[in-house]
Amino acid sequence: AAGDDNLSKIGFANVEIGSWVCWPTAFYVWYVVIVVEYMIFRAMRSFMPLRYKWLKEMPAPRATTVLIEELPEDKNKEPDIRKYFDNNVFGHKVVKDVYVIKDITELMIWNAKLEKLKFQKERNEATGAAAQSLVMNGNDTTILVQIRECEQQIAKLQADMDGDDDLNTTSAFVTFNGPRAALIVLKIFSEDDEEEIVASIPPTPEDILWKDFLVNPDAQRIREIIGYALIVGLFFALMPVVITISTFTELDTLSEYFPSLVAPIENNSTLAAIWEGIMGTLALTLAMSFLPTMLVIIFSRFFILKAQAWLQLKVQQMYFYFLVVFVLLVTAIAS
Repeated sequence: AAGDDNLSKIGFANVEIGSWVCWPTAFYVWYVVIVVEYMIFRAMRSFMPLRYKWLKEMPAPRATTVLIEELPEDKNKEPDIRKYFDNNVFGHKVVKDVYVIKDITELMIWNAKLEKLKFQKERNEATGAAAQSLVMNGNDTTILVQIRECEQQIAKLQADMDGDDDLNTTSAFVTFNGPRAALIVLKIFSEDDEEEIVASIPPTPEDILWKDFLVNPDAQRIREIIGYALIVGLFFALMPVVITISTFTELDTLSEYFPSLVAPIENNSTLAAIWEGIMGTLALTLAMSFLPTMLVIIFSRFFILKAQAWLQLKVQQMYFYFLVVFVLLVTAIAS
């Protein structure tokens, strides 16, 4: 059945129906399944004590801090949050610190201006150019003057925000006296329990995407619908691309369109076997390698992530489904 194809001679497709070879093959398939399952569970048994040890030794305040979201507007102030957990939830003092996330939209604009001016100053110093005169608020000023004005404005905004509860958002980081209280809050106010507030494990401070805490909930629903629509569109747009790649990398298909170019490969059985075994997979891998970048663009622009690590998690989860469909299922259908 394999003919002159040496690679296909050792494949299971070359086994005759009813051959005794089917029995040892079935045995080895189940042997691999059982061994892999055993190794996975053994690795998990070894991992769990390390996980428990890591959780028990986690230092404060990371082990005692919880991210609280969807706070009612009349309970998004520090005294109200303390009273809610100390009196209503636990009945005694458990809250150590409360850090309510502020609406820093205006501050972010000034920070962006400051970064732009600093970059321009560094570029001028690197190129040896003199301090340029630019227009700011209708007056000609140098870059250094503009930088000082931006820094003063940022300092003023920071001081004003610290004492302005009107800028409080509906999210806050709450640090408790011990990890036990933090775990209880995570259990009681998990997202699945549909309570009036939602508690979750906070991301590391250096990984937080602060702009995601300032999104308007109504506008975000529309953005998420657009994001899911783009993912579905990407799915259906990628399908014909994958099928086309799988089909047109086969020698039989290429010989119909480029007979003169394919003839030398077809006449050499070794080259033909290498082509059939490598080129389809290589072309498909190159096409699929662009998918994570497109998923990152969609998730970062249309979804609330709150941390870069959660962006990577969402991309990995979605990329898995794409690989299952396009690498396993679609290529099998196309061939």
